[in-house]
Amino acid sequence: SCYIASMKFLSQVAASRGLVRRNNEDSFLLLPEVGLFAVADGMGGHCDGHLASSLAIDHLNTSYGTTEGLDKFKHVYDTDRNNGKLCGEDSLELFMLRKSIEDANSKIFHASAGTEGTGSMGTTLSVMSITDLSRSWIANVGDSRIYRHRDGNLTQLTDDHSLLNEYLKLNLIKPEEAENFPMKNVIVRAIGLDDWVDVDTFPIEPRIGDRYLLCSDGLTDLVSNETISVVLDNDKLEDPASVLVELAIDAGGLDNVTAVVITLSE
Repeated sequence: SCYIASMKFLSQVAASRGLVRRNNEDSFLLLPEVGLFAVADGMGGHCDGHLASSLAIDHLNTSYGTTEGLDKFKHVYDTDRNNGKLCGEDSLELFMLRKSIEDANSKIFHASAGTEGTGSMGTTLSVMSITDLSRSWIANVGDSRIYRHRDGNLTQLTDDHSLLNEYLKLNLIKPEEAENFPMKNVIVRAIGLDDWVDVDTFPIEPRIGDRYLLCSDGLTDLVSNETISVVLDNDKLEDPASVLVELAIDAGGLDNVTAVVITLSE
């Protein structure tokens, strides 16, 4: 548990390589002292997926988890604001979130290009920055998801950057056909594959009593939203993150699976 402003965080995490994969290419970060949480899923179709996810998480940890990192961002933000370079981005928290992810992307891209035998590296990345009840932020690239459970209702807050989701948006397939879509795990946007990445950011207004779930697709491919909602709705469970991971394992454990659950209280 950790306190920030008028909130108390209870953060829990569970992770498994699953029953099929040799290695766990997922990585995660919990920094409740600054209200930052993240999940990254290294792309198995590319070389060194674990390295890519680790580099992304390590960069966030350096940026948010050290005084030097926080001071650096504050200096860059103040300088850019004074020089009129922020383009209306008047939130330090949003600036830090977007810039840290863009910098992580650049770091992974150049590490891939400069390391013999590494090839291309890619990872998803979903991040939550909760600093204020009036407005906080989430960001994502790829198909690792962030959910909010509030008043018995589960809401997906992030948008999947997957070929499946593109087909659904264009009405090329029907929702009931999604389960059997042959390219459902193809990612159309990821961290580290190019020298620049488009980062989705969304403002959120947290409430006391909310539960948030950050997870890799090893969970959501095998466990339905309805089941996830039931687990998060059960206040008697001591470790809902572990319960969710076990459900994915029981359903076949076809992929690495990571679940981070954050509960907000007064």
